[in-house]
Amino acid sequence: MIDLTPCLGLVLARAGTVVMTVPPFGGTSVPPTVKIGLILLLSVTLAPLVSVPAGVTLGVLTSIIVREAAIGLALSMAVRLAVAGAEVGGQLAGMQMGFSYAVLVDPSSGARNQVLSSLYGNLVVLALLATNAHHAVLRTLAASYQSLPLGAGGVSPQILTASGRMLGLVLLFGVQLAAPFVIALLVVEVALGLISRSVPGLNMMTVGFGLRLLVGLIVLASALAAVPSLAQSVLRQAFDVSDLAARALR
Repeated sequence: MIDLTPCLGLVLARAGTVVMTVPPFGGTSVPPTVKIGLILLLSVTLAPLVSVPAGVTLGVLTSIIVREAAIGLALSMAVRLAVAGAEVGGQLAGMQMGFSYAVLVDPSSGARNQVLSSLYGNLVVLALLATNAHHAVLRTLAASYQSLPLGAGGVSPQILTASGRMLGLVLLFGVQLAAPFVIALLVVEVALGLISRSVPGLNMMTVGFGLRLLVGLIVLASALAAVPSLAQSVLRQAFDVSDLAARALR
């Protein structure tokens, strides 16, 4: 019988990082026992596919574990990028609508987010589940042991390119989601400015807040249907970027 204990210990680093950072698996609302069970299940399943390099010393072992965790983080960045972009778009739209006055704690990350940030982030996670993108994450994890086997490695300059593309993807997705709100509420601000010049005695603070909120909700109702398709498009690009980041850790 083959002893899988050394393989299992090293597989835990890559698989555990993926499970802990991908929102459907590693959100703060997921019980720790479920996370641990999923990590162990993935590790036991993947261990027979992995071989431990011969002649591994303590220093090399530490390097391997760090590299495995970095590869797992890179593989999970596809989903994190899409969710982060959605939250950025929600923040921008919420600021325009006036939702910045009230924030709530996002159950998936534990951070304080506006209502729209949490809404858009949850919609992206639902779109991910509906399109089986979480299965793609697990398939990518399993395939990564063929293209990126266990062992010590270095960092390629490609990591800088991948990091830049990640940041650009987050900002692009956020701006795409927030653009309808920014344009519509810019028109509202211009209209309010003209009204305040025509009727100086009107309390524009009270009228403006309600009008911004009303227009923002109308735009929100019209734009929600486009979020899943945008999320799918961004996820496809994000998987390419995360693959580039992982391959930079050869």
